[in-house]
Amino acid sequence: MTHVTHHSCARPPGVPRPSGRRGQDPHRTQGAGDAPRHRPCRPGTPDRDRPRSRAIPARLRYERTDPFAVQILFPAVASLDGAEVTWTFGRELLADGLLAPSGAGDVRIWPCGPNRTVMELHTEGGLAMVQFTRRDLHRFLTRSYTLVARGHEPHHLDVDADLAALLRQA
Repeated sequence: MTHVTHHSCARPPGVPRPSGRRGQDPHRTQGAGDAPRHRPCRPGTPDRDRPRSRAIPARLRYERTDPFAVQILFPAVASLDGAEVTWTFGRELLADGLLAPSGAGDVRIWPCGPNRTVMELHTEGGLAMVQFTRRDLHRFLTRSYTLVARGHEPHHLDVDADLAALLRQA
């Protein structure tokens, strides 16, 4: 079970506020070999002023046919329009976010204390903050690396088939 909230952990230094531009590629802000940096989780506002927080059964998914990407799927009850929502972002961004603040686009990830990681998802209509236990994300990434080892993603791409499919759609 993943916990979705709007004010759970202060935005760490170096993670800028959203620029309002869509479609930016998230880039790392720290190298993967850097020591973990934890930001203390602070309640931002009194409970009565906080947006609603609730636990929802969001799922992470990884497929070897899209070796660079990870997806997080939210059920229809989690969206404002009642439709299931899927966010796709880089597996490397998720791995980097376990160690240090990462991301510069619509998806930003950072450690929040020693046991949690926060993912911030930005849209034109607002944002959602999702909390994961660090252990769950580490376990998920470890399983994904058994499917496609880190650094071997290009070997699992079928560029010719993907190009042929694009040309058929044109």
